[in-house]
Amino acid sequence: MADGADATTYTGDARGPAAQPEAAAARAFTLQVGGAFAGYAAMIVVFVVAGTVGLSVRHRRRDLALLRAVAATPGQLRRMLLAEVGLLAVAAVAVGVPVGLFATGYIRDELVSRTSCPTDSPSGEDAVRGGRAGRRRRRRSPLRVDRLPACHPDPAHRGAR
Repeated sequence: MADGADATTYTGDARGPAAQPEAAAARAFTLQVGGAFAGYAAMIVVFVVAGTVGLSVRHRRRDLALLRAVAATPGQLRRMLLAEVGLLAVAAVAVGVPVGLFATGYIRDELVSRTSCPTDSPSGEDAVRGGRAGRRRRRRSPLRVDRLPACHPDPAHRGAR
């Protein structure tokens, strides 16, 4: 039937633009804006964190020298500083994740209201819900990955050990 109708069949990744042509135009814009924002955010985070850690170490130079004078090794000082930075990172994650989820929803709503993003596109909250659902399913699964037998992708090697 489709031979005379001049119909085109889309499979795989090509199905999305065929089902929602308005999303195809918004996709490029959203990727460009998201990439630019992610680049700026990453650079700001790197420079702020490096500057803050450097300033902290510079202010504590005398304390660190005193620790070296009482036989602390450079590795011990490094571990101490890394532990402090790790504790600060945990606190930053505790504050940053809820704020980031709120900001994601707000930015998505703004993009939808300006028709830069389709209304049925998934949000960050959807991604978090999906991750939580996957984690719950993994916990309930009676089959553990480490209990599976080793397998080889080539069928010729199935019996070989």
